Amino acid sequence: MDGESLLRECIETLGERNGIDGLTLEPNGCCGIELRDGRRLYLKLDREHGRVFVYRVVLALDTVDQDLLRRSMESNALEAETAGGVLSLSRRMNGIVYHKSVGAQYVDVAWLEQAMESMVVHGDHLAQSLSART
Repeated sequence: MDGESLLRECIETLGERNGIDGLTLEPNGCCGIELRDGRRLYLKLDREHGRVFVYRVVLALDTVDQDLLRRSMESNALEAETAGGVLSLSRRMNGIVYHKSVGAQYVDVAWLEQAMESMVVHGDHLAQSLSART
């Protein structure tokens, strides 16, 4: 099974397990999930590079100054404080984005669940710790 078909199947299985009707990979290779508390998680298939990304915004750009951006990048160094994820700045998403990725051929439901849980838990921790140091 190719990476896209595998990801599509995994997303649909996640939807069924969690009672999310219609959860699917869109034609553009993306999928968004809004949690009960309003936070949003995203999945993206990078077809060109054969990778699957799970990501979320952890801090809005209007809260980011030069010092916070520096601390974000320091946290990124060798994934020291990011639990295997990466922090980046996205103007398109208007924020500091936290993501994890895996080769599309290796994606499975367990990896997606673990990555999504990490986005919530570690993303919240990163947002709090980066904001607290201002």
